[in-house]
Amino acid sequence: SVTSIGYEAFYGCSGLTSVSIPESVTSIGASAFYGCSGLRKITFEGTVEQWKKITKGSSWHFYVRTTKVTCSNGEVEL
Repeated sequence: SVTSIGYEAFYGCSGLTSVSIPESVTSIGASAFYGCSGLRKITFEGTVEQWKKITKGSSWHFYVRTTKVTCSNGEVEL
């Protein structure tokens, strides 16, 4: 299973409109989704509490169009 999303994994992917992150993810690298200007929906398959424990690198979500992450039991503001 996927445990991390690497540094600049989707950097500049302006055509990416939604992403679903499995609950097995424990880290998101710096600038992973930087410049994904079309990204409107981020879904995390785990809970809000699990999301908050994920290590997130700097600028991991700069220039995305959404302001929240939808988790299995609620939403979290970015």
